[in-house]
Amino acid sequence: MKCSPNYTASFRGNLVYRDAMMRKIGVILLMLLMLAVPSWGSSSQSSNNTLPKGMIVNEAVETRFGNVAVIGREELGACGADTILIHGQEISEDYWAGLWFYNRGNRPNPDDLKKERVFSFADRDVLFFGVQRNCGGSNPGPDRLYFLILRPDGSADVVGGKDFYSADNAILKPRLVGDNIVIDLGYEQGKKKTATLQGDEVRIEYQTVGRIPMREEDCKFLYENIILRDCLNPYKIGCENIGDDSSWSIAVQSTYRLLSQHPGFDAAAFSDMCAKTCQAKQAVPYDEFKERACSL
Repeated sequence: MKCSPNYTASFRGNLVYRDAMMRKIGVILLMLLMLAVPSWGSSSQSSNNTLPKGMIVNEAVETRFGNVAVIGREELGACGADTILIHGQEISEDYWAGLWFYNRGNRPNPDDLKKERVFSFADRDVLFFGVQRNCGGSNPGPDRLYFLILRPDGSADVVGGKDFYSADNAILKPRLVGDNIVIDLGYEQGKKKTATLQGDEVRIEYQTVGRIPMREEDCKFLYENIILRDCLNPYKIGCENIGDDSSWSIAVQSTYRLLSQHPGFDAAAFSDMCAKTCQAKQAVPYDEFKERACSL
C-alpha cells in the first residue's frame, strides 16, 4: 500500500528547545500509518509517485523500526535535501539544506552498505546526520550535526545542540562506547572537542591539550597563501589592518579558520609576523614562521 502524499504535506514536527545546549524535535508517529509505509527504493525515480510534485528522494536508509528517506526539491540537487521522511511524516527546520546521513566513518559513499549508517541498541536505532551551512555558497562553514533516534513504538526524536559541529572540519568517525555513541569533533580554539550521545542527549566536552605540531603542508599553506601574498602585498588596506582576514579571498579565509583551530597554531605569532612582513615589505623566513606559528 502506498502512502498518500497528503501525509507529507500536512505534518511537520514542532521544534522544542530543551535548554541552551540542546534542541529536540519531538515527533509522535501514528501507528496506523505503519500499514502505509512506502518501500523506498535506492533511486529517486522509484519513489516519486509517493512524494509532492517536484520532490525527490535523495537517499534512503533501512532501520528496524521503519524506513527513513531524505527528500528535497529536485531542481536544487543535493542542496535541496532538507527533510527527513518517516512513515509519511516530515521532520525539518527552515534552515536545513544539503542534509545527508553519515556512515560509521565519514560522509555517505554509494558503495557502502546501508546498515553501516545505523547504530542499533536494544530500545532504539540511531542515525547520525549533517546539515550544510550556506549550502552551495563560497563560505559554507561547519556542518550542523544531529542524531535521529527511532524507537519500537514508532516515535522519533532529533537531538543536537548549538555546539554540535566540527570547527576544523574533522573526518567524523562515530564509535560505540558501551551504550553511548562518541564522536571526535577535532579541535576548536586549541582544545580537543568530543560529542557523546547518552540516551537522548548530546554532551559536548572540551579538553585542554599541549602544543602539538601542525602538519607541514598546512603550515606551508598559511605561509604561501597569506604571508607571501596578503601580508606582503595587502590589497587597499594599510599594515595596521593587516590582521583583518576579510581582505583575504574567501577560499583562504575558510581554510585559515579551519587551520587556526589547531593547538599547534599561535595566532598572536602569526599576526605579528604578518604585520612585520607588511611593514618591511619582505616576508619573514619560513623557518622562523613554522617554528613560531606552527610549532614545527
